[in-house]
Amino acid sequence: MKANGNGADIVLVQTVVPDYRQPVIDALVAEWGDTFHVYCGEEYFQQDAKSAVKADGHVTFVNNLFLLNRRALFQIGPIFPAFRARCAIVEFNPRILNTWIVTAMRRMFGRKTVLWGHALGRGGDDKLVRRLLRKLAQVVLVYTEEERRILTTRKTRSQTILSAPNSLFRQADMIVRGDSHTRNSFIYVGRMIANKKPAVLLKAFAVALPDLPDDCRLYMIGKGPLLDELRALSTSLKIADRVDLPGYVSDEDCLAYYEKSIASVSPGYVGLSVTQSLGYGIPMIISRDEPHAPEIEAMREDWNSVFFATDDVNSLAAAMVNMCRDKASWIARSSEISNDCRSRYSIETMVQGFFRAADICLGSN
Repeated sequence: MKANGNGADIVLVQTVVPDYRQPVIDALVAEWGDTFHVYCGEEYFQQDAKSAVKADGHVTFVNNLFLLNRRALFQIGPIFPAFRARCAIVEFNPRILNTWIVTAMRRMFGRKTVLWGHALGRGGDDKLVRRLLRKLAQVVLVYTEEERRILTTRKTRSQTILSAPNSLFRQADMIVRGDSHTRNSFIYVGRMIANKKPAVLLKAFAVALPDLPDDCRLYMIGKGPLLDELRALSTSLKIADRVDLPGYVSDEDCLAYYEKSIASVSPGYVGLSVTQSLGYGIPMIISRDEPHAPEIEAMREDWNSVFFATDDVNSLAAAMVNMCRDKASWIARSSEISNDCRSRYSIETMVQGFFRAADICLGSN
């Protein structure tokens, strides 16, 4: 392996690479071997999101220098390797200064760059700063097919828009978990932060509890600054004996909670947890009017999901009660839900987007 990735043909630069990205990195390393190198920092804009990728000779950790009260970022280290690489895949985030520098420099010297990430802002906005950054790149690799369709109508003449559907698991791991005997509860998986609105879920569960089966529990999986407050809230609502708030749980250990769940719940905006839940055949209860991440495209109302009125505790409580009452029909659909997700959102499907993007870059060098 080239020391510190210097001279690697394909360079990937990210703010952080969390543990759920390990299967993607492993698949790229398996395909590209020593020609591939990753540069990433250890902490994201939100401080509770951190890198957990294995530094196995294909990863170099760099310094993330946050500016303007963590509204902007400059990474010390990856600019020159990314500029030199035959193919540079950089994070599509206008707040990252080195993304602008690398993309602009490579364009000046006729080198193709791949921008990877959410090409549209939360809720689908397409602000001028995003459009300007997009025009500097020759390839834009987005998280969903819907984003690809939208951007294809807006691209510059020489630009290629590809999708790498945002995925967590390999196809072999996306199978139905649990059955009508074990699935009696609800699960939330995500960070414990304000815009995820976990307190709304706790309050709704307290309202719904008298109409839920005696063995129904609420599993709230994840860490974040609100975790202690939520534990205190569950106590004040007198539901602590029916709620589990274990903090961070690995994807592997999280399976045990999904196997016991009728549905997963997103009380605030929904993101990548969509593909985890649906991949296991577990439908979702989702807040209707939120600035959802593009993964919302996977939702088909009343088939793999139901929606409740945003911030309405009673509406969410009613959705949970109805889901319990209709449990048999939802569980009967589990295999269809899982198969649909597996066909569109798997690691195997995701990395094909990277392979196509790299082929476009490498083909001209």
